[in-house]
Amino acid sequence: MILLFLLFLVLAALILEYWSVDRAPEEVGASVRTDRAILEQGETFSLLYTVTNTGILPRSYVHICQYTPGSIVAKGSSPLRFTEERVFDFRIWIGPRTKREVRIPAEAARRGCYRLPAFSLMTGDFLGLREQRQAGKSEGRELVIWPRAVKSPSLSRAVGGFLGEVSVRRFLYEDPVLTVGFREYTGREPMKQISWTRSAQGRGLMVRNPDHTAMPRAIVLVDTDSRGALFDADLVETAFSLARGVLECLEKARTPYAFSMNAAVLGGTKDYGWIPEGSGRKHFEGILEGLGRAQYTDRVSGEEMRNACLARCGQGTGILLVTLHRQDDSVSDFARRAARAGAELLVLAAEEEKPCL
Repeated sequence: MILLFLLFLVLAALILEYWSVDRAPEEVGASVRTDRAILEQGETFSLLYTVTNTGILPRSYVHICQYTPGSIVAKGSSPLRFTEERVFDFRIWIGPRTKREVRIPAEAARRGCYRLPAFSLMTGDFLGLREQRQAGKSEGRELVIWPRAVKSPSLSRAVGGFLGEVSVRRFLYEDPVLTVGFREYTGREPMKQISWTRSAQGRGLMVRNPDHTAMPRAIVLVDTDSRGALFDADLVETAFSLARGVLECLEKARTPYAFSMNAAVLGGTKDYGWIPEGSGRKHFEGILEGLGRAQYTDRVSGEEMRNACLARCGQGTGILLVTLHRQDDSVSDFARRAARAGAELLVLAAEEEKPCL
């Protein structure tokens, strides 16, 4: 009787072992996603792993091994030799017909746009004799990490003083904007807005009704073209951080601004070659997303971007140019052409700032 019982147990164990091995790929699966899509550099977020067991047997051994880009530092991860990746793993138990979520804290260590790669999912058999490996799914959500801002009193003073000069110039001189109509002079408009030709027609003093959206008040240009100089990734990162510092100064001063950069971007749907004038949180964060997605390659040359900018400028437009090097012949030439167009120019060089990585 005991022998029959033992034989029954062995037979049952073998059946369950066969069942667990044969059905494992179909019954056990896992996926990973992040709980944030856009975040600050150095900010903490979570990697969320969802493990599902649709079978009737518990799984005492589920092992997940994940490789991540070096800029995503997960808790318990370690760097790999000879690569820029990191690796970590964990093991869990999961019951039958159960779904479990595992949250792994991680830190966004460096600016950029990332996607989590697929991971390895390993499950044990019923008797624990062998391990089966399959691929876990990444839900493909992009993780965009903004650059840190350069914060310095000298930058605030430079941008603040420049904005003051631009405001005075726009008030004293007529802006070459589109006129959408005329109205009677009320005494509150500046003299530059009076249309003397229309007033001479005998209807009294008439002022132009301008389309203020036709001419940007300020344009932020981010030029990462090295122009034959030795490539320096840290210098490019400093330029992106400097650009964010400039944007924060403009937002603090409540000055609307347009934006353009020549760096290529990874993913996204916006054209960061030209973003029209705007201000406020949505405008600001939309541009920051572009700075987060920016790559080390250029979409167009710095000269092409600056030429396109001058085509949109006029009397009294303020141009804030963030570039890698100040002592650059092409930058000097741009300054002369901007002056001839009646635009004010402020050049901010990344090489003069401390790295902000």
